[in-house]
Amino acid sequence: MNPEEKLLHSTAEKREEAQAQQSEGLGMYVKAFAAFFGIIVLGVLFSKGNQTAPAASQVLPSARVRSAAENLAIIETSDGNPSPALVAQFDSALKRLTAKFPEADSRIADMTVRAQDLLREHGISEGLFTIMTAIDAATSGGTLGISYAEATAAYVTIRSKGR
Repeated sequence: MNPEEKLLHSTAEKREEAQAQQSEGLGMYVKAFAAFFGIIVLGVLFSKGNQTAPAASQVLPSARVRSAAENLAIIETSDGNPSPALVAQFDSALKRLTAKFPEADSRIADMTVRAQDLLREHGISEGLFTIMTAIDAATSGGTLGISYAEATAAYVTIRSKGR
């Protein structure tokens, strides 16, 4: 064999050795995981005897996840129980805004609350629903490709300057 062939042959042998070692190492991890998992399963089965675990509904109290509209209504009223009419207003506004902008309703709700906080920092007290309807009205001709975050930033800037 010439020197070039020896180098290629040597490199191929080293590659095969490395792959074999890697496979052995991986096999060792798989075996260790299987043994560990088997011990856990056996431990659970034998520690409880014939008892069965309680259902999740028996362990955890049922909690209903609130919609973005409900969360906005709660914040708007500072009340844990807003009227269904107010929730419906926020729901309607969120549907209009999610149809215009790429953000999800929960993200729009978060940005609206943040806009309200920023306006408060400038001494402006404005309701969440007012902010949403103003942005909705300002984009009635289309959003021109901007996001709700950009529309909200523009709104806060304009309102902060007294307009």
